Amino acid sequence: MNQYTFSPVFLFPILIISFGILFAVIGILIAFFGVCMVGGSGFFLLKKKAFANRAVSTPGTVIHVERMSGMRGTGMTSSSSGPMYKPTVRFQSATGMTIDYTPKTFSNWACNQVGETVPVLYDPNQPDKISIGKTSSFWVPAFICLFTGVVFAAIGLVFLAMSIVF
Repeated sequence: MNQYTFSPVFLFPILIISFGILFAVIGILIAFFGVCMVGGSGFFLLKKKAFANRAVSTPGTVIHVERMSGMRGTGMTSSSSGPMYKPTVRFQSATGMTIDYTPKTFSNWACNQVGETVPVLYDPNQPDKISIGKTSSFWVPAFICLFTGVVFAAIGLVFLAMSIVF
């Protein structure tokens, strides 16, 4: 006959330590991801600011709008289920060269009409570096990345704090 009896009470400290380690590892990973997102947004902001400082603003004319129907049912997000647009804009550089520019990607934003005048920012030293539309529109992705990074870092810190409690 076994003189030692098993008691679940002995497992309690092991479970507490295990949860503490689990929360610490999860917290470190989430916080690290958040810090990387914040750093990436900082890099993106600096890059966009450098472009904005070098860029020259000039009016451009929409000469063509390519329309692509939505991607419903292909695994894309629901935000890309409507029509997608890609405008071609013609503008004249400071040196007098006429440039036609078409972005590489489609957008689901309401697009401009053919013949409409739009603001164009371009780098005079690198005419292939171009941004169509308002300057405020190219700051949005960086701020979304920054906000997401701060949220993830905060969640990671909460997990780290919970690991101390356990």
